[in-house]
Amino acid sequence: NPLFLKEVRSLQSRLPPRQQLLVDERESSLTLEFIQPEYVSRQAVEYRYWVQGLQTTWSDWSSLNNIINFPFLTPGTYKVLVQSKDLFGRITEIHAVEFNVVPPYWKQSWFFALEFLFFMVLVVGSLRLKAVADNARYRLLNRFLAVLTVVLVIQFIQTIAQSNIAIRS
Repeated sequence: NPLFLKEVRSLQSRLPPRQQLLVDERESSLTLEFIQPEYVSRQAVEYRYWVQGLQTTWSDWSSLNNIINFPFLTPGTYKVLVQSKDLFGRITEIHAVEFNVVPPYWKQSWFFALEFLFFMVLVVGSLRLKAVADNARYRLLNRFLAVLTVVLVIQFIQTIAQSNIAIRS
């Protein structure tokens, strides 16, 4: 009997069982369930899996290894290989299931570039207003832009530092 990918589910939804999945980091708690029909006994089939990108070797053979649970996955590409073994020792393998965990938009490089461009526009605008700051009407706007620019630059540096420092628990 062939080995099947029965279902893929996250905490809040079910995903269609396919060979390639795209998962948001906020929904990265995944469960993959595989099944090989066996009519003798439920414990007649044993499974093992290997998650490339997360593990270095195959798991042990077990009748419970048909359900693979990932409580949290960091952004990256993962490949799940699954094998099953029946009572006669025949090994069946399914095509690899690949999934890509993508970070939210505020952790992606295009967002950092837009944020940097926005800061530069604020700095240039602040410098241009400084030239005409003799006028009392623009002085308040100039101070507001200067404070806003400093606060946003600090937030930008903090965001970059936080995304580059990996803290694992």
